[in-house]
Parts: sequence; structure tokens; C-alpha cells
Amino acid sequence: MSLTQQAIVPLALRFRHSAQGAVQRYVDCFGLVPQFGADANMMILWSDDLQLALPYADEALCRVNAEYADRQHAGLPETGYGASYAVLWLATQPLGSVGLGDLAEALGMSVRNLQRALHGERSSWTRLLDEARRAALSGMLKEGCSLDAAAQRLGYHDASSVGRAARRWFGQAPKRWVKGL
Repeated sequence: MSLTQQAIVPLALRFRHSAQGAVQRYVDCFGLVPQFGADANMMILWSDDLQLALPYADEALCRVNAEYADRQHAGLPETGYGASYAVLWLATQPLGSVGLGDLAEALGMSVRNLQRALHGERSSWTRLLDEARRAALSGMLKEGCSLDAAAQRLGYHDASSVGRAARRWFGQAPKRWVKGL
């Protein structure tokens, strides 16, 4: 880590989750092997490192960044790690071709372990994908996207299938929902 003019290596690093891929990637990034399965996510720094001056310190910019970080944090889902990651990950994926195996691979875990984790968080792949499709369709309809194009992008068989899903999500036909915006 290099916010200062010298590298900072934490005294300890702890994550609640299991290793997400090769442990060597953590070592390359942080300079040590983290503890996985901890009670809390935590980075412990040497007190001397905390006293180092930041060469580009700017109090006003710090305040703006802190406010932005607080807003971003407030917008994160309140679910557990697997579901939270899935929500953010799905927002960046082509929903017409993504599968549970793709998410498991991104998390560095088996499909079965991911299913167990999501179940423990009172969630499921089906529910997460459905919510991602709902959010994506909402944006597409607001932009004037046709149901045929939306169906193709979201992985539905045809426009009538995505229309039925839209009525379930929005409580009305897609065209009526768009007019009510």
C-alpha cells in the first residue's frame, strides 16, 4: 500500500470470508497472508505507520471523499457477503448469459458452497438474478428500449416473457409503467 512515500505492510489482516481465489494474490497486494474466517474484517497497522504524513493531504478533499464513501456504503445491500457481492457483480454482467457457476468462479468457491452461503443469508441465485433483471429492465425501459431487445439482453425467450416478468415486478404492463414515470 502506498498512500505515503514508503510502502506500508499491515501488522495483521483479517477477513470474515474464506480466501477468494489464490492466497498468493492477497500476499502480492497486502504483503502478508491474511487470516480468513475471522469474526470481523480488520486491518491492523503499526502505530508508527499511522503517524506518517500523507504527501498529498487535503482536508477539504478528504471531507468530500469521506462523504462520498459514506453515501456509497449506505447504498450497499444489507445482506451477507455472498449476496452483497452477487448484487454488485450482477450489475456488471450480461444477464442473458450469466450463470451461478460464473458467480462461484468470481468468488473463488464451488457452486455448492455458494448455494449454501446464499441459503444461509436467506437468499438464492434465482432471487438475486431476478432482482438484477428487474433493475436492468427498469433502466432499459426508461431509456426507451423495446421489449424484444430487453428480452434478448436479459435472457428471456421473447418479449411476452419479459412483459409477464415486468407485470410481476412493477404491478402493471411495461408501457403503462413507463407512462407513469
